[in-house]
Amino acid sequence: MMRKLATILFLLLFPVPVQAAIEAVNIFEPRAFGYFMGDTLERRVEVVTTGDTELISGSLPRPGSLTYWLDLTSVDHSVREAHGAKTHTIILKYQIFYSALQATKLKIPPYPLKFRNPGVQPPADGAKDEHRNEGEAPPASASIPALQLTISPLRDILLDDVMPDRKTEISEILRPDARANLIPTGRLEKL
Repeated sequence: MMRKLATILFLLLFPVPVQAAIEAVNIFEPRAFGYFMGDTLERRVEVVTTGDTELISGSLPRPGSLTYWLDLTSVDHSVREAHGAKTHTIILKYQIFYSALQATKLKIPPYPLKFRNPGVQPPADGAKDEHRNEGEAPPASASIPALQLTISPLRDILLDDVMPDRKTEISEILRPDARANLIPTGRLEKL
């Protein structure tokens, strides 16, 4: 019993600094196929941290041209606290500017995010980092992974090889309209 009290008293008087803690990284991706020139897509990233860990805002990607075929149009960041943890939600919106001649796979590059805990002591080696202030520990990082997309062409489909007995008229290519089903509304009429 005395040992437990001594341990609790020691922790209260001499708190041990905690490293920046990243508990989970959840990525919510859009579909990976069927994009055309001009399409937009949205990726949502949720990073769950504990303690006083905070996102270094300078580590967020900046809107602008990422590659010759892709622009990052906006970046939104919000923080939500619950049960002693912070959930950092980052929404990345992209627009595609690639005119494919055939179905092509392209990759959105990965991007690192950096987090810091202001109450953590720096390591003894004294190494400097551009994303931390004097006397802070090195930042922890989480990564937004690369995303591979399939870009589709905008040109007409040639049907000679697929359906040689058909003409290339749009009415012969499309499926017929689906039949409408009756929806019971009796319950709603009584309200």
